[in-house]
Amino acid sequence: MGRRRTDPVAARIRRSRKELAKVSRQLKSDFIGIDPVIDSIVDKMQAWHAMPEVLTRPTVICLWGLTGVGKTDAVRKIAKYLGMSDRYVEILMRTQTNSFRDTIRSYLWGSDIVPGEPGILLLDEIQNFRTLDENMREIPKCDFDDVWTLLSDGQFSGRYGLRSQLDEAVQMLLMELDQEAWKLEQTKRKKKKKAEKISKGDDDEVMLSSDDEEEETPFSCSFWEAQRLYDMIRPNVPLHEFRRMSIEERLELVDRKMRDQTTYEGENYSKLLVFVSGNLDEAFQDAIRGVADADRDADIVRTATMKVDLVHIKDALKCRFKPEQIARFGNNHIIYPSLDKRSFKLLIERRFDDAAAMVRAESRVQVAFDKHVHKLAYDNGVFPAQGTRPVLTSVDGIISAIVPAAVSDARLAGSRKVLVSYDEENLRLVAYYTRGMTKVRYEGTLDSIRRKMAKNQDRTAMIAAHEAGHVVAYCVLTGKAPQQITCRTTWKGGFVNGNAGEGSHRRSLDHACIALSGLAAEKIIFGEWASDGASSDITSATNCLGHLVRKEGHGRVPMHVMSAAQQCDSTLVSDMESTDREIMELLDNQFKRSEAIVREHSCFCADVAERLRVSGSLSSEEISAIADAYGVQADVVGSDFTFVGPYSKMLSQFLKSQGVESDGESAVVVEGDAIREIADEPEEIAAHSPKKKRKRRKDG
Repeated sequence: MGRRRTDPVAARIRRSRKELAKVSRQLKSDFIGIDPVIDSIVDKMQAWHAMPEVLTRPTVICLWGLTGVGKTDAVRKIAKYLGMSDRYVEILMRTQTNSFRDTIRSYLWGSDIVPGEPGILLLDEIQNFRTLDENMREIPKCDFDDVWTLLSDGQFSGRYGLRSQLDEAVQMLLMELDQEAWKLEQTKRKKKKKAEKISKGDDDEVMLSSDDEEEETPFSCSFWEAQRLYDMIRPNVPLHEFRRMSIEERLELVDRKMRDQTTYEGENYSKLLVFVSGNLDEAFQDAIRGVADADRDADIVRTATMKVDLVHIKDALKCRFKPEQIARFGNNHIIYPSLDKRSFKLLIERRFDDAAAMVRAESRVQVAFDKHVHKLAYDNGVFPAQGTRPVLTSVDGIISAIVPAAVSDARLAGSRKVLVSYDEENLRLVAYYTRGMTKVRYEGTLDSIRRKMAKNQDRTAMIAAHEAGHVVAYCVLTGKAPQQITCRTTWKGGFVNGNAGEGSHRRSLDHACIALSGLAAEKIIFGEWASDGASSDITSATNCLGHLVRKEGHGRVPMHVMSAAQQCDSTLVSDMESTDREIMELLDNQFKRSEAIVREHSCFCADVAERLRVSGSLSSEEISAIADAYGVQADVVGSDFTFVGPYSKMLSQFLKSQGVESDGESAVVVEGDAIREIADEPEEIAAHSPKKKRKRRKDG
């Protein structure tokens, strides 16, 4: 039997998958906490990498996430690991660049990416590029406006006027050829005269005249002349080889290109892999609340970012681009979550390990950092919504503060091992080694702020009472314990982190009540000494109730209300005065409601306030236990829990009250001695559906 033939296409696909699997492993070793994101990116690259010749449009992959999560760096490393760094182009997107290179086409022209061949393009910081302004009006002139052509099919428009330019170039080459012939003739004459003088014995004059001869160059034209002609005809040779061509060779090449109609067609970049990267704050607005807040739990922020989906992304893009432009981004949208606690801790550990390895290689001293140093870096460097940059800066600051001095002292003491620790009580980094130690005073910037806050007992008591009011109302109205409660922060305030929920009339009222309960607690406890720190709570409650009345139709009259200045549609209502009164009435009712809740559960409020004042923060489990002691239900739920009204139960009760029996898929209406099934379908379809036979209802 003959040998079994191998399918070349299948073999090629297997090689591609093997190579991409290797790239995936390398990326996962470089980045922490984004393994699912890496899997998604590599999966969407499969067709482009295995068989780019079958693609008729660029492969577009959009990467969205908060700053510092590894979007840009991941694309750079993909190009590196695929061996395509020479065919990689990175463009920082701006609406107005004030640069002579203001088109995607110009960047690609100046690169080593060959039209019709695979390459990688990164359109970075896309959030700084827009075609609609903040008022949703079209921006008349944008740079990079050819990006939509590229994202559509990768085929740029024809090169208008190129024929005339090539004709002009031919005339210039012919002039150069004539000039070359004239120079050659002049050179021959000079050589003839030189030979005659030599024969007459005028050696001194011959030596002087030889100094005037021009030095020959290996190139037949200047760089700029060659570059201009090279850009016009795009020959399949490098520029330096093109410059070495004779004038006759260049004329022949231009003539061939002029007779080839493809010369006048636009460049085709359908084989490109295009990454679009950006930070869309509108999509992540719930997660980035308090972006400069280092006190929010990283796991809670991560859970919030994981709830962002394709719908949120496209809604955010609507604020910047027209619908037809959004469509050209495609549906390959990959969303980066923020890093969780574990990922931040692994990042800190890796950074210290890398520094220790570098020190060992340079000085032959083995340095180790204990858990107290790791905690110092986390407490002062982790801003969950700001990614990796702040924490890496924190680690580097600790290393530079202690390691140089410790290594030097250890070497002088004859020691090759150093253990770095942190003495939190005395605020100093300590490096231990044989026969000695090195001490350096060090206090983390955020720790310093927290300590100053803790010393102000009056302010701590005020914040603790305020946050206790929020906790009590939250537990009473939702039956759940908040996720995170603290009264000592780096921004001189406190906060209560709860769970998100689906919007409704009831939930909006509860949200306003919970927001106002901090002020209610202060008024009950401190009276006229109630602080002025509730402005954000009042704003939140007012916005919530205003949206309820003016946008969601839950006022006395269901209508959409906008001020006359905001309106672009004359059919909308602009009665701000009556809705103002209605919103103020709702605010008054919810504040009275919050006061009643805090007064009714004053012992619960007092206990929470005192424990917060002493410890600075409380966990969900601790709040649940305190609430249980006062007869208040406050179940502990995960950060991914979402409040949704009991709609299924209420619908079932309504169906039952109307004599409708339901099996969960179709309803059955009781009509005297008969029943009728009601399918879940639009009236237009139901009206034309065949009537179903009536079934006899069983007695009893």
